[in-house]
Amino acid sequence: MRALALFAVMLISVSALGFAQSVFHPASEVANGTFGSSVGGGNYTFNNSLVIVDRLGIGTIAPSQKLTVNGSVNVSGTVYASNFSSNSPLQLQTGGVTRIFINDTTGAVGIGTTNPVGPLHVAIVLAPSNTTATGGTITHSSGYTIHTFTTNGTFTVTGTGNVQVLVVAGGGGGSNAGSGGGGGGGGGVVYNASFPVTSQAYTITVGAGGAAGSNGANSTFSTITAIGGGAGGAYNTNGSNGGCGGGAGRDGGSESGGIGSQGYNGGKGGADFWGSAGGGGGAGAAGYDGGVDSATLSGTYSQGGDGIANSISGSSATYAGGGGGDWQSGIAQANGGAGGGGKGAANSGAVLPTAGTASTGGGGGGGHGNAGAGGSGIIIIRYTTAYDSLVVASSGNVGIGTQTPSQTLTVVGDANITGSLIGGNAFFEAQDQKASGVAAQACVSGSWFARNLTIALTNEISEASLSNNNIILPAGTYYVTAETSVIGSGGDKLRLYNLNDSAALIYGLNGYSYANTYHTSTDSSYLAGRFTLTGTKTLSLQHYVISCSNLGVAMSLAGINETYTDISIWKIR
Repeated sequence: MRALALFAVMLISVSALGFAQSVFHPASEVANGTFGSSVGGGNYTFNNSLVIVDRLGIGTIAPSQKLTVNGSVNVSGTVYASNFSSNSPLQLQTGGVTRIFINDTTGAVGIGTTNPVGPLHVAIVLAPSNTTATGGTITHSSGYTIHTFTTNGTFTVTGTGNVQVLVVAGGGGGSNAGSGGGGGGGGGVVYNASFPVTSQAYTITVGAGGAAGSNGANSTFSTITAIGGGAGGAYNTNGSNGGCGGGAGRDGGSESGGIGSQGYNGGKGGADFWGSAGGGGGAGAAGYDGGVDSATLSGTYSQGGDGIANSISGSSATYAGGGGGDWQSGIAQANGGAGGGGKGAANSGAVLPTAGTASTGGGGGGGHGNAGAGGSGIIIIRYTTAYDSLVVASSGNVGIGTQTPSQTLTVVGDANITGSLIGGNAFFEAQDQKASGVAAQACVSGSWFARNLTIALTNEISEASLSNNNIILPAGTYYVTAETSVIGSGGDKLRLYNLNDSAALIYGLNGYSYANTYHTSTDSSYLAGRFTLTGTKTLSLQHYVISCSNLGVAMSLAGINETYTDISIWKIR
């Protein structure tokens, strides 16, 4: 190896320097300098041990350590070392991919990421795609990057890989020709769980919803095309074919719903002038047939067929519901199918139809001289990316699903806890207790007054206290419940009041009890809710009573204290 440099005086250790075929060289041939200048060129194999007294440089003539290598090292065995030191970021790789990264300046450790945002940053990649892209509205959910297009646009890809694609066309419009119009069919729906993409710009076309009496427009992405929903049929007319078929008009009885090529057919029209038209087909179910008259039109007659659910957006949503058909004599509208279908008209057009919901591909409701337009389509594309599983910030806070934990533990997403969730120093409870046989405080009518709080039963909140019937709490977010007794109130309400800021934090439920010559009733007034304090505040539990007999009758039970008010507070943040 011409790049092999031997430095320092070799002395007796030269005798251990051996080459293939047991060729040995004297010390004069391996003096300080570049090995090979005295013994010829070529590659050399060391059968036995190579002993170097001072320093060995490979790929360098100025080795700074016992072994200095300028370039990559291929080791088929095990490397034993007491310490690893690096003047640049230390990266441990497998298959050419960095699995563990240590920043040489901060010491931050990244697992699955080369850009740790805290002392420890773990990023998980689920079946990673080699694809990145721009275009549409970009969101992130559970390890996926999601591109949502509700209007035309461009999906520009860098790299190659497979993506998931949902393409929904525009819904068909309901019929507005005369009376008894059928509901529009939902837009066609095409889903591909593994569609190959390459580095290029893909044109996105999002289909518009059909106007009254018109089919919806197609939606396209690359080679995928979703067909626009069929329009509803007019009086005595079949529904139009489309991604999902339009509902037929009423009266003739022989009219058929349109055929759905990527969904279901529309419903038939009712064979009666006073009946109803067919509902538009949906991506998940056929439109319902119309009824013959008001006596038989009930239940699901004329309703649009349901659409189909998909979770590509990160949460389940339903797309391409059919529109409801018109009902000539009815008062109630026929519902559109789940997934954005519009309602049909009713009562000879006095109750107007509704349009399909935008960005769902829902069909429009059938009308009576008017009709609902179809809802526009949508295209959603997603692919797997890294997401932050665990981050330990420099503050010591731990984040799961977030890079910026604001609390000791911040979790973005759902948490499944099989054991107990135990919080320390978080609970405060106070009551108005009086000796057995002693009645409650005097009632004040027509204005807010403070309820007595005479004892703190539990105080686990640091810096919290009870003083002069008031509660002092430090900054934080809290949840409170409170309950008081009142007799013959004529109407009452509790509130938790911030005395420092002169502001009510929580109002309770309306209460009522009565008192007259013959009867007196007791009411328990109740309050519950969440509130946040920006600093240490003094709070008062206050009561408003329209008119009142008293605030509680003593029970005199064998020396047990009387209790007229209870308030419980949890510090949750």
